[in-house]
Amino acid sequence: MSFPPYTYDPVAFGNVSYCSTGTMSMPTGSFDVRSIEFRIPRFTAVPSVCVRIIGDKDASPLKVYALKINDNVGGMTQIAIEAQTLDGKPAAGTHLCNIMAVGPPAVIASA
Repeated sequence: MSFPPYTYDPVAFGNVSYCSTGTMSMPTGSFDVRSIEFRIPRFTAVPSVCVRIIGDKDASPLKVYALKINDNVGGMTQIAIEAQTLDGKPAAGTHLCNIMAVGPPAVIASA
């Protein structure tokens, strides 16, 4: 399985900011849900994570209902996001998900 690429920059207080954007997909049988999984290098503490969903002009509006952060999944930090339509109807259009995760790095690794 491939994951969206990421970029990183050092920020204040010894932290690193990782950013990534990917296209959300529909889980099997969940027409009103879109999901995506990111993998970024590990942290020494739980990172702060910001999530933004961007839809094309015909896309249904989505709300995030699940954000899961798991340390050391295959040697990486896993960030999984699930979102669903506001009205429970099938999601239309294309949705991109953008994340920014900030925290103290275990090791700075290149994308």
